[in-house]
Amino acid sequence: MSSFFYRAKDKNNKIINDFINAKDITDAARLIQTKGLTVLEIKEDENKLETSINIGSTRPVTRNTTLSLREKKAFFTSFYDMYSSGLSMIEIFKSIMHSARNTKISGICNQILRKLDKGSSLKDAMLKYSYIFGKAYTMLVIAGEASGQLQQVLADIKRNIEKQEEIRNKIIGAIAYPGVIFFFAIGTGLFYSSFLNPLFALMSLGITRVDVFRLLLITILQIVFVFGSIAGITYYIARNKIIINRLIMLFFNIPPFQNFIINYYFSNYFSILSLSFKAGVPPAESVSLANSVIIIPRIKERLKKAEYMITDGCEITTAFNVANVFSNYAMSQVSSGEKSGNIEQMFASVANDYERKFDLIVNTITQILPIIALLVAAIPVVMIATNGYNSLFGFLTGF
Repeated sequence: MSSFFYRAKDKNNKIINDFINAKDITDAARLIQTKGLTVLEIKEDENKLETSINIGSTRPVTRNTTLSLREKKAFFTSFYDMYSSGLSMIEIFKSIMHSARNTKISGICNQILRKLDKGSSLKDAMLKYSYIFGKAYTMLVIAGEASGQLQQVLADIKRNIEKQEEIRNKIIGAIAYPGVIFFFAIGTGLFYSSFLNPLFALMSLGITRVDVFRLLLITILQIVFVFGSIAGITYYIARNKIIINRLIMLFFNIPPFQNFIINYYFSNYFSILSLSFKAGVPPAESVSLANSVIIIPRIKERLKKAEYMITDGCEITTAFNVANVFSNYAMSQVSSGEKSGNIEQMFASVANDYERKFDLIVNTITQILPIIALLVAAIPVVMIATNGYNSLFGFLTGF
């Protein structure tokens, strides 16, 4: 089969530049017309796609391949910028593949390119890798392309990822300083138990430089081992979504953490709802996409029932009232939006309200945690001072 470049016009008079594989130019025209497009120009592509793919610069895509928030931001930012420039889908993914510094992104674009080159639609290509991009973002891209609003949808996805990244940075910022103090407390405790306490005990028996060096070496090795183990466990947990989800569900059962977790997830939930309605996704599918970001079983189950009710023709307000998981303010905004026809704006307003509540909790944590951390860090310091004074006093009075 040969590769053909074509220019065509859709029902909205939008000009599309893309490539298609066909037996000959007549077959290419037929395939383009089956997509509901009006052909303006067709010519054979002299440089086939396969010759431009550098396999060595990509990483193989597997079921375990995932993209971090930062990697998704890089991908969708490039996607948005290139689509806004008027490039075709094949040109977009080819450019991202060759320009991306991240080998995972290059590998994913490589696979999508191969599907597009074989005649697959963007919808089929993206759906195959929805587990990488996330169900919500994948379906938004598909809906945006179908409705002719892909540029706006990509801009909205980019902003949503930036918003999620900002929230994540707030969480990291809230625990960074207390974390440093916590590590200081651990290090101080280890230094006391492994070095100072034995040193004070040996002072009354007589101590040599060799003894001091031995104690110091043992202490350093213990501190390195403990800190290395903590860092390794933290890294493993951070990379394992299953463990993270289980920890979130564990903390959700602790009352002080419930509002923190609820506000975080509901802020993202209503953001996805707003984006979905804006992209023209049907109500039931929009709720289904938003449900994909919720991991708390009891809440997810109730929202799933609301999704089924909406599928059966029930109003969103009624279904959400039956679910009984959202705040009174959220329900009043949803009801108002459904009646006025501006429901996507109301969803955005609810998302901002949950984010505001989340920020208040983060600010409170930021104020309280350092105090708790300082008190914890003070414990080994007081122990060192007390035992050091007693040991030194006992040593001096022994003369």
